[in-house]
Amino acid sequence: MNPKQLLERITINPDVMVGKPTIRGLRITVEQILKALAKGITAKELIEDYPELEPEDIQAVLLFMGIENRFRQAAYSYILGGGSTVLLTLIFIPASHYRGGVVYIIPGVIFLIVIGCFIYKGYRLLTRIIAILATGRTLLFTLNALLPMPVAVTIPFVDPPRKTLLISGTGKSIFLIMALITGFVALMLIRAGWWRGQNRP
Repeated sequence: MNPKQLLERITINPDVMVGKPTIRGLRITVEQILKALAKGITAKELIEDYPELEPEDIQAVLLFMGIENRFRQAAYSYILGGGSTVLLTLIFIPASHYRGGVVYIIPGVIFLIVIGCFIYKGYRLLTRIIAILATGRTLLFTLNALLPMPVAVTIPFVDPPRKTLLISGTGKSIFLIMALITGFVALMLIRAGWWRGQNRP
């Protein structure tokens, strides 16, 4: 049985167990099975306790939680990674370059948290879009860090664009750090968004 077929065994119905993920619409939740496994109960003992269960149901639960964890890890990475780049920007770019001062950063932080929550919930299309954007941002930071001459790109949260700002010396190191952070975030998002076995919305 392939991953897609296994995941079809996990159903979410608002009218069954308050919308918690269940097995084939039965009143047996994924959470129940995981708690039992965590206590050391074997799959064979579970099937004996719940005659409705099949061995494939246990596999489906473990696969489902693996996917859930990928999205959660991607969400945490996105929020923490994005917050880190914002913090680096605040520290190393003079406040005078911000439109509206530090207040200009607040909408960006709110955006990070909101999008992170959607990724945490497992929205695959949104995760893929953010992964593409993160990859593009990684390339821009890498160009700023490696090219000998300034590149004509807008530094995030800066208006107007500063071609010579933070391009040499310490600036190159900061851009390299940002590239590594956003690269890691992009990798985690890709890992969640393009995993072939998932059936998330």
